[in-house]
Amino acid sequence: MKIARSSSCLAVALAFSLLAGVSPVHADEVAHSGFLPDYSQLEKQKDAKGSELLRWQSPNLSKANYQKILLEPVTFYPEPQASEQVSDQVLKDIQAYLDSSLRTVGLANVPQATEAGPGVLRIKVAITAVETSSSGLKPWQLIPVALVVQGAKAASGNRPRDVDLDVEALVSDSVSGEVLAMSVRKGKGQDLKDSDAQLTLDDAKPRIDQWAENVAELVQKIFN
Repeated sequence: MKIARSSSCLAVALAFSLLAGVSPVHADEVAHSGFLPDYSQLEKQKDAKGSELLRWQSPNLSKANYQKILLEPVTFYPEPQASEQVSDQVLKDIQAYLDSSLRTVGLANVPQATEAGPGVLRIKVAITAVETSSSGLKPWQLIPVALVVQGAKAASGNRPRDVDLDVEALVSDSVSGEVLAMSVRKGKGQDLKDSDAQLTLDDAKPRIDQWAENVAELVQKIFN
């Protein structure tokens, strides 16, 4: 029973680490990528390091009900298209690296399921981008622009600060599909030296490692 409870705690920790005092967030204050079903329920909170995130948890998510985690492959939302500074290969590398980091760093000691079933939480994680001011960007352009902070310009000529880069997580019952938790962690792209510089996986690794480390910290607290 102790293992089951620890696993349940970690399931919640994974979703809330990606990618804590509470203050309400009005629906019109939260930028919507569309990955989560309802942004109006999210609340501002802080992680162990004092970084802000948005999250919500259903009262039905209890330690006794869930013992395993089914982690879906990490995705981008919306599906991006390569740009001059962010190649298609780099997008694939970033996606794969975050997915691997979550599984090997954050979930190494957690019971995992390979299919849906009773007591199994389904967790979906996506790297998303949201337009925060008028920039004339199409949805598929948002992620490549958000991954690059300096050197790249948006379609309107504005800097990429017009776009937020987030990691969003959705936790649900793997059988019924009931939504049990949601979180949004805001991130920042990589500063490049000029408009001709190419983003590489090594550029993005510090941010991805930080997302994975947040999970590992909570794992350590739970199992010690």
